[in-house]
Amino acid sequence: MRIRKLLFLVVAFSSLLWSCQKQKEWNVEINGHIDNIPSKTYAHLYLALPTGNELVDSVPLDNNGNFFLKTKVKQKNFYTLSFTNSNYNIYLLLDSGQAVHITADYNDILNTYNVEGSPESKLIQQLEQYLSHTRHILDSLTFLHHNLVQKGALDSANAIDEQIKQTMTKQKQYSTRFVLEHINSLVALPALSQVYVPGKGIFDPENDAKLYFMVDSALSIHYPKNPHVLRMHSFVQNIKLDLNRRQFSTNNIHPGTQAPDFKAKTIDNKEIRLSDFRGKYVYLLFIASWCADCQQSVLWAQDIKKTDLVKIAIMLDINKDTAKAYAAQNLNDFIVISDGRFWNSPIVRLYHVTKLPGEILISPQGKIMAVGEQVRKKL
Repeated sequence: MRIRKLLFLVVAFSSLLWSCQKQKEWNVEINGHIDNIPSKTYAHLYLALPTGNELVDSVPLDNNGNFFLKTKVKQKNFYTLSFTNSNYNIYLLLDSGQAVHITADYNDILNTYNVEGSPESKLIQQLEQYLSHTRHILDSLTFLHHNLVQKGALDSANAIDEQIKQTMTKQKQYSTRFVLEHINSLVALPALSQVYVPGKGIFDPENDAKLYFMVDSALSIHYPKNPHVLRMHSFVQNIKLDLNRRQFSTNNIHPGTQAPDFKAKTIDNKEIRLSDFRGKYVYLLFIASWCADCQQSVLWAQDIKKTDLVKIAIMLDINKDTAKAYAAQNLNDFIVISDGRFWNSPIVRLYHVTKLPGEILISPQGKIMAVGEQVRKKL
């Protein structure tokens, strides 16, 4: 009888030990409910790393839209939660021991999702949803601005352009306050990397360099081994090197100096050199289709009737089809260059352009006559 009791205790203790070991396989739980979920929908949880996402758990949602995920968090880090064919991924900042609850409507995850149980993930939610609201306003204003320009109602278009600038300023003020209020938290990183549209960030590495430096300094102390912080530190070092390089070289791009020659292919795949136009004035305009401020420069340039002037537009758009569509509608009397390399375009770097629009006037002798606002005084 004693032997039987002893065996029972051994089995019970082994089961308890096995159960504890199983529980230790994860230390973060994520459960939630998604409304209007399609059938055969899965929830996927990824560890977000600078080099890419690593899948850590995946489960099907039940018929009621409920799900349960788990993972082992060794150090506080970013995670991505996605659902099959969904229009948005939920970004989380998880720490050991958290039990997270998420709700959302599948048809509009970004604007409806809510996070409980992870304070920093809650902050990311607020950050993302505020930006979503700003994007919605900008989309409406940009559409209205475009229609007014097409109708020739330039005064009304200028008023809308001012509203666009104010909206972007308000967003940047909000994001700046957010970064400063949470400068010792990893949530400062997604705030710094926000974009209005692909290629147009809220923050500019050159003009907002001090903010990048502050975040890098703070996070390097608190999270010295976090891969995102290490990547941020590398990025900041590049900003510093680039600023030093530009400070050294910008003296070469000013009135009276020789304009650097370049060779490029136009949007129609024709090869040109700047030196091909020696003997004529050349107006270089650096723009992008997503640049609201650029439209004013385009409209101004369209009115220039100088017969010995060659207009060259260098577009920073990554998508060449978008650049072609914009050029066809707005740049009929321009030679258009678009290599899809954004700020890494060789011509952009050659002329040290750091903000849009960028304007440079070159004399028939190949000398720089004016840069920026001074161009309009010369033409």
